[in-house]
Amino acid sequence: MLRLEHVHLQKQGKKILNDIQLRVAQGEKLLIRGPSGAGKSTLLKVLFCFERFSGDLLFSGDPVVPSTLSEYRSHLGFISQRLPSFDAPAGEVLRFPFHFRVHRHRRFPEKRSRELMEALRFSPDLLNQPFSDLSGGEKQRLLVLQLLLIDRPVFLLDEVTAALDPENIETVIRLLTASPQRTVISVSHNQEWGRYCSRTLVMQSGSFQEEK
Repeated sequence: MLRLEHVHLQKQGKKILNDIQLRVAQGEKLLIRGPSGAGKSTLLKVLFCFERFSGDLLFSGDPVVPSTLSEYRSHLGFISQRLPSFDAPAGEVLRFPFHFRVHRHRRFPEKRSRELMEALRFSPDLLNQPFSDLSGGEKQRLLVLQLLLIDRPVFLLDEVTAALDPENIETVIRLLTASPQRTVISVSHNQEWGRYCSRTLVMQSGSFQEEK
C-alpha cells in the first residue's frame, strides 16, 4: 500500500534519513521505535509529504507527485507529536475538519462521537471547555477522537499516547488499531503498542532494522 524507495533527507548538511526503504501493506499495524533524534518523526512527515526529500513515495503502486498529492493526503490521518494551539472550545476543534472541502459531503457523526467520548472517558461538558485549558492528555485524546471520526484508511501517529496514563494508553491504542482494514504507522516509546502491532522497526541514525 505504502512504499518508500531509497529515501534520503538532510538538513544543513546533516543526514536525517539515509536510504530508507519501506513497504507497508494495507491493514498492517507498524510500530517504529528508537532513540530521540533517530529520524522517526521525520519519517512520518515524509510519508505525509511535509518534508522535502529525495527518493520515491508510492501509494497503491502509484508514485505520489504534486498533481496527486491532494488525493493521496485524503487517505491519510496524521497526528503530530507537537500539540496544536486552538483558541476555541474543544467541541469546535473536534468538528473543525468537517468544514474542509474534502468532507463537504459528510455530516458530523453525532452518534459515533458520543460512543467514542464514552470509550475515551470524556464527560460531555468537556466539549464546552476552551481547548487551551485542557491537559496534555485530554488534548491528545481529543485529537485521537477527531481522527477516529474522520476515519481515514491510513493513520500516521507520532507519540499520540505520550501524555496518557496506562489505562488511557491501552484504550487509545485499542481504538486506533481496531479496524482490520486500516493501516496504522505509530511512532512511540510506549511498550504497549507492541502488543497491538504486527511488526516493529527500530530506527537508529536515520536508518532502521526490523526487530526480531
